[in-house]
Amino acid sequence: MDGEPAKTTNLFPGGGGMAARMRAHDWSATVLGPAEAWPAALATLVGVALQAAAPMALYWGPDLAILYNDAWGALVGGKHPGALGRPAREVFPEAWQELEPMFARVLAGEGAVEVQDQRLVLDRDGTPDEVFFTYSLNPVLGADGRAAGILNVAQETTARVRAAAGLIEGEECFRSFAENSADGALDRRPRGRPAGVAEPGLRAGLGRPARAGDGRPRTLGLAGAP
Repeated sequence: MDGEPAKTTNLFPGGGGMAARMRAHDWSATVLGPAEAWPAALATLVGVALQAAAPMALYWGPDLAILYNDAWGALVGGKHPGALGRPAREVFPEAWQELEPMFARVLAGEGAVEVQDQRLVLDRDGTPDEVFFTYSLNPVLGADGRAAGILNVAQETTARVRAAAGLIEGEECFRSFAENSADGALDRRPRGRPAGVAEPGLRAGLGRPARAGDGRPRTLGLAGAP
């Protein structure tokens, strides 16, 4: 491990569920080793994450072992609490093909990565589900100046992305309906009326100005109501 060993006092601060779970965890059985031997950078950021309101996780070492707070645990559903201390590739095997290149970039020293509304298929409750996340992967430097780990701040955006997709689909359906209605209205013309010219009432029904009895323009809605 890089850096000075962590102090055991207040290593896992806070009264949340994850803080208590980390204090009781047998870290010597994980790739991270005993918590007393962790580098100061790791211990400090674990404390920051545990007391943060935003979903945060730390991926540490070449295996990218995961440590996280309560808010991040809620994002991964049934993968919690089994994800604690395990390598990322074991926690997210179904999405590792999409995730691994970005983690590799950060560990290679190419800087932080930010992703907006990334689509992933995650198995969070026994069933693969399409979900979306906005998150950042930020390098945590070791004593040698190289990335020893990655700080992840995440937000699930599935509901917003699906709502936006539904709105776009609704607008496209309405546009198609309006265009088809307009074409049909223009075709229903009296004999002798030039093609492409609808009756005044039909023009009003399409939201176009129609003439009132006194010659003043008035506009009616799609339903023909004033």
